[in-house]
Amino acid sequence: MSFLKKEFELYKNLFGKYKLNIESLKRVPDGKALEAGDVFVIYGDILVYGVVIEKNGDLAECVLLSQDVFLSSSKALKIKVNHLVDYVYVTHVNFYIEDDFAKNYCEVILNVKEDINKIVENVEELEEQIYTGPRKEYFDLLIDQISLLYDIFFEKIFDETKDEDKIIEINIPYVSEFALVAGTNSLRGENFVGIVEDNTLKVYLQDDAIGKKGKLIFKNQVIYEGELPNAFVSNNIKVSVEDLKRFLVIEVID
Repeated sequence: MSFLKKEFELYKNLFGKYKLNIESLKRVPDGKALEAGDVFVIYGDILVYGVVIEKNGDLAECVLLSQDVFLSSSKALKIKVNHLVDYVYVTHVNFYIEDDFAKNYCEVILNVKEDINKIVENVEELEEQIYTGPRKEYFDLLIDQISLLYDIFFEKIFDETKDEDKIIEINIPYVSEFALVAGTNSLRGENFVGIVEDNTLKVYLQDDAIGKKGKLIFKNQVIYEGELPNAFVSNNIKVSVEDLKRFLVIEVID
């Protein structure tokens, strides 16, 4: 058995049965909204560390920080936190947190705003990598462990776009060569955010794009053209999250 396989089996045996759930979340005293550069921790059956790479309105785009030096990418930046762990490591896994959740459950432990550009560049580098073997299993498990964060974000967005006439179903006729979508993940474009869950892609447009003429483009192919809805949905996709992040574009015409 390889060293990484042993490391993953150890992690799985120690922490694999744990995941965030709403009942076990610990409220933090004097909580506040997150800001760009904040490194924070969420306390539950597991500890979840994250860093805010961008803040738009009441929505913080965050990147998950790994606590395992060996299962993290060898190219991952490390951040010294001097918390319950000494260091955490940047990953390619992103998620979104709204101010209401942050004020209740996110404890800010430091701010690295001066390093945010370097962190974003590192995230982009990590997104380019193909994860296989124990590292892929590790990140798949991490994503499953924080699936509550995706569920909370999706439920709120869905409530805001539940009118069917504001949602358009699309088809992306493309199959990724590697890393087909598994579990739950999120992505962000210039004027949209997206959730991939159970091979279904849901894309939610920013308010200033809704109702305008525009195009949804993937790999330079126009998938939809017309009045932009609140959301797009594509079922049974065979496109990796990495390709979606790289090639999915919504272009506003007017």
